[in-house]
Amino acid sequence: MELASPGTAEDGSSGQRTMGPLFTQDTAHWMEWSGKRLAVMLYPNITRNFAESWQSFDYVGDVEDWGLAAKASNRLLGPVAMFLANGKIKKKYNIVNEREELDEVLKEWMDAVAITDEQGPFLHGASVSMADLAVFGVLRAIHGLDTFAYAMENQGLHKWYAQMEKAVETKP
Repeated sequence: MELASPGTAEDGSSGQRTMGPLFTQDTAHWMEWSGKRLAVMLYPNITRNFAESWQSFDYVGDVEDWGLAAKASNRLLGPVAMFLANGKIKKKYNIVNEREELDEVLKEWMDAVAITDEQGPFLHGASVSMADLAVFGVLRAIHGLDTFAYAMENQGLHKWYAQMEKAVETKP
């Protein structure tokens, strides 16, 4: 299965931009990994302290469907609840040092991507796969937070993420 999106082809001509085979033999592994390893590791990182928990609720002011009371209660109580849940999540998943363990999880991904680095910037070379999209989606969810900036300090991950942004870019 291939995903094509409108846009400009690599050679500058107009047409379809092929993103390659989405489903590969390791798709299930990386889909599970992105949900059970990466996403789980992000929670204790975005709630490491109250300031980061507060930051993760910045979006509340932009929710147009919520009234003032809903915005205020979510903005005030959400970060408190997330911050208080941090210890329980860390205990449940046996997380001791969330930053170091995030680095280890991100290294797993980057080691897999590096195998194909000569063929292209994505997990399977020049084409975006469903695994790339799953990991990108999890990381995109924390875009703008301190944890995202921390993760992007990994130059390999930053390069891969920038290529993913370019690959999935949609034109209005």
